[in-house]
Amino acid sequence: MAEDADGNIWVSLKFGAVGRLRRPQDITDIQDPANWQIMNAGGEGLEKDVIFYIKGNKAGTAIWANLFKSNQLVYVGNPTDDKPIEKHFDVSLPKALANRPHSGDSAGEVGAFPAGIRVLDSGAALFTVYRKFGLVGKMSTNGETALAKIPDNDDAFLHLDFVNGEDGTDEIVQLWLLASNNAYPIMKTGPSVQEVFHKAKQPEKVIQLTGFNTRTMTYDQLREFRAPTQNSYLHRVTAFENGNLAIATELLTDKFMVIVDTEKIPKTKKEEDMLKKTKETFDENEVSPEQQEQEEKKIEAQEQGVKEV
Repeated sequence: MAEDADGNIWVSLKFGAVGRLRRPQDITDIQDPANWQIMNAGGEGLEKDVIFYIKGNKAGTAIWANLFKSNQLVYVGNPTDDKPIEKHFDVSLPKALANRPHSGDSAGEVGAFPAGIRVLDSGAALFTVYRKFGLVGKMSTNGETALAKIPDNDDAFLHLDFVNGEDGTDEIVQLWLLASNNAYPIMKTGPSVQEVFHKAKQPEKVIQLTGFNTRTMTYDQLREFRAPTQNSYLHRVTAFENGNLAIATELLTDKFMVIVDTEKIPKTKKEEDMLKKTKETFDENEVSPEQQEQEEKKIEAQEQGVKEV
């Protein structure tokens, strides 16, 4: 859902359309069809025109939506006009990737499969590529593609989020990327029951890119967090606290994945006391390698004594 500069609400209609609800606060008859304006946003056909995400910039002057199983994004640059015009922009992938068949549940399909979107103040869209390419992209309002490749990475990123930097702008941010095996089901590693080990084609993980420059598509540092619960379909990630806290949802469990930088988020005295107590308890119970070795020898001696009796 997104709101434009006039207070109109934009929603995605999953199979190839977007809808605009005229200023909900002014509606007198909720059953009046004239409240809605439905626009066909399809580009490559019904099978590919699956719209999951629709977002706008802070000023409400640009609306973007994804066409999930395709190679396109939808852009509306005049969302407050009587007759908004939607444009379709192709994602420009490197030649080596443009025709690579999908390795997940859309076997044989090609394209970027653009997924999660955040619209920048400039009106450009930052988006994830839900293919095992290790890419995050940016599309300008005139359809130019810029891509950032994560080195030594082939993750399929389903979602992303950030909060504006401490200066209040979205030029330098801490960007969170969510990789999910939702479309990459588990595979068997052997032909027989004895050899089978179920392994995900795409691990569930969240990546933080600190100092991410949305203008140059570069970053300072990468930190990777693998979900404790794998094959759980990580779904969305939301950033808080200047990007020092992220919460990811999991579709197949009753858990949240929470990642927090305790060094950067101010803590209350109660939280400080709790962390101190936890550390003291850990230190008391910590076993050194020497102590562990002594304990193992003791157990071995006891076992040997039992055998001799």
